[in-house]
Amino acid sequence: MPINALVMDSKAIELMSQATIEASWFKDFVLPENQHSLRHRETRKTAYILSKEAGAASKLLIVNTTPSGIGKIDNPAKVFSRILRMALTAWGHFTGIPRSFKPFRKDNFLSIFAYQYNWSDNSRLYFRFGGDSRGAHTYMYSMSKDTNRDFEQIEVPNDICDEALGGFSNVLGSLNEDTSNSPPGDPGYYGIVFDEFIGKTYGGIAGATIEDWCGSKLTRQQLDFVNAPLDSPIRLRGAAGTGKTQCMTIKCLKELFQAQDDGRPLRIGFITHSSGVAHDVIEGMMCALDPDNRRGTLDGQQALWVGSLYELANEKLEYDKKGIVPLSLDGAGGRTEQEEWLEEYVRECRRERYFLDLLQDCSEHVCKGLTEDPMSDRFRRELANEVACSLDSERVRKSDKAKSDEYIYGGRREWQMNLPNEADRRALLEVHDKYAGELAKSDYINIDQMIADFLDFLQSYQWSNYRKATEGFDIVFVDELHCFNGSERMVFHSLVRGDSMQNSPVPLFMAYDLKQSTDDRFLGVGAAGRFFRTLAAGKSKLVELTQVFRSTVQITKSLAHLDGSFPALDLEKEWCTYNGLGSQNGAVPQLRTYATDWSLLDDIVRQAYRDANQKNESGRNVAVLCMSDLLFGKYAKAGRIADMVSVVESNTDLTELRYARNRCVFSMPDNVAGLQFERVYLIYVDKQELDSEELSLGAQRQLLSRLYLGASRASRDLTLAVSHQRGGVPDILRTAIDHGVLAEVDGGPRGRRGRRDRR
Repeated sequence: MPINALVMDSKAIELMSQATIEASWFKDFVLPENQHSLRHRETRKTAYILSKEAGAASKLLIVNTTPSGIGKIDNPAKVFSRILRMALTAWGHFTGIPRSFKPFRKDNFLSIFAYQYNWSDNSRLYFRFGGDSRGAHTYMYSMSKDTNRDFEQIEVPNDICDEALGGFSNVLGSLNEDTSNSPPGDPGYYGIVFDEFIGKTYGGIAGATIEDWCGSKLTRQQLDFVNAPLDSPIRLRGAAGTGKTQCMTIKCLKELFQAQDDGRPLRIGFITHSSGVAHDVIEGMMCALDPDNRRGTLDGQQALWVGSLYELANEKLEYDKKGIVPLSLDGAGGRTEQEEWLEEYVRECRRERYFLDLLQDCSEHVCKGLTEDPMSDRFRRELANEVACSLDSERVRKSDKAKSDEYIYGGRREWQMNLPNEADRRALLEVHDKYAGELAKSDYINIDQMIADFLDFLQSYQWSNYRKATEGFDIVFVDELHCFNGSERMVFHSLVRGDSMQNSPVPLFMAYDLKQSTDDRFLGVGAAGRFFRTLAAGKSKLVELTQVFRSTVQITKSLAHLDGSFPALDLEKEWCTYNGLGSQNGAVPQLRTYATDWSLLDDIVRQAYRDANQKNESGRNVAVLCMSDLLFGKYAKAGRIADMVSVVESNTDLTELRYARNRCVFSMPDNVAGLQFERVYLIYVDKQELDSEELSLGAQRQLLSRLYLGASRASRDLTLAVSHQRGGVPDILRTAIDHGVLAEVDGGPRGRRGRRDRR
């Protein structure tokens, strides 16, 4: 008899989110016999996948598996991960809904695109989130190619949901029965594999426990950090690949387990900029370091909270109860959402006569940027950076004359957007005013506004009492500190439990590498010397890591050369020279030049696909990273490469890496920050992207940081590719060739034009 519905509780969904699922699994929903954390049960028309923690009060996800739901499509696994994510999002787990999902809401109903945006199928999934006597359950009730947003035209098959909920209580009684998940005579093929957490694969920490690392695997510098006392803040600085995140994770668990052994209370907060890194990478690393799951045996005196700063703010401010929707609960995702909203409201501004007149007086660079449609990658990034770091962070509003006048007529710092005249700044104020106003009308809030609210909350009497009692942390770990702006850095000391005064020492442990920051958030608070003063955590100690474990000697040399090209910024001793030391030999990184954009894409992706299918290789270890936002958005949809790549469109979507298998990863450097791959192909590193007289010093640094970030993802082989169509080899790579740290090789179908590009 066909199954009409699949039902899961929240814990089961978390475990299923880590599984690689094939189309065949949806025929009978059977689990492997050795999967002891989950139970498979069936009633007449409903399949249940439930955890041991499932109970009468559990929130459930009900998925319609009939032809009106996901039962009619060839490969339900393609949409299943989105269904799981929507349920967890509805219940306050993980992040908000990416705008690329194109969500549409009405009351307690919501629909999203069913597939990644590189698919031509525009089908939508339809959900109901509670809202009636059935309780706070999530029901995925329909999948339809009808993109009409009127929910009343999409039938809700309540009989399927009611039957599934009606059988739940009977199924609960059988969960503890010692019966196999697999049916009698099952041959052993289930169509589902419960993979290791992504952090085990990409975090560089698999195969060793905390005892192993502390006993023999950590360097002296790393041990200095891991064994440091808890009486003052410590800054852990190091280039990409030096093991900063590993050290943070090891110290976090070491302190937690020591408190457990001593029987003393301890609350730890491990805060990241990216929710994807927190839940897919950090938690995966913790699973590898703690194979016996001591974290699951904490007695209540000890507690560990892991997540993004924005998840923490959302949790404390309870926006869901106030009808306010964060654009994102992920730092990078929030910036991407902001870019898309800003471009949309630039179009809105162009419909107004005042704005068009203002453009006539703008500089050529700004006028061109604000009138191009679509907006160029470079200008969109600069605009979003200006809004985040100069307008939102300083709380500049058009209606506040003092603030707006200071913005229009005041001095500008060299890293800020190139706005040479008054009209330029007035134009950006108009765009920002439209953007902020529309956010408020739509009951959305961006991450900068959310942090402003959070700072106000942290100064309240309510929080003063909470943090001393149950909510404050005894230790706070902050990964990728360079990704946080000045306002965000002001949050951390207020999270510490007790009566700590501003600028008095608190146990705050921070890892950072300023050159991995692809925008200027860390500078957006005035004088550069205030980078650490905004922490208000007291005098901090510096521990610097210099041994690079991720990359070969040859890749390390190329990164050192790139480091020398960064524009000088007034960051006192923080803007230090790259002094990483590689630990293994390998090939000199290559540079390939192609005649056209398409010939580059075709050749590189085919090569990466061949790499992924070599014996003892996997697509998970091969990444093609695109430097251009515009080209990534275009080529991620290209059918000609769809069967060879697994697209990761944001760092909140890292679970897609599970499906790489024999396909290479296709993404952007920003989306895979914190991960490592054996082979990296960094594409469209061309003049059009990196060389321009219009670039401000800050914009130059941002682009170099993206190049540095992408190149530093490689551990064994690094290949850079440029297109003659986009200007060919930029000066920075030409000098790297001249110094012998980059080898120029034949890029395939480029012809003589690529050779003549050399000067």
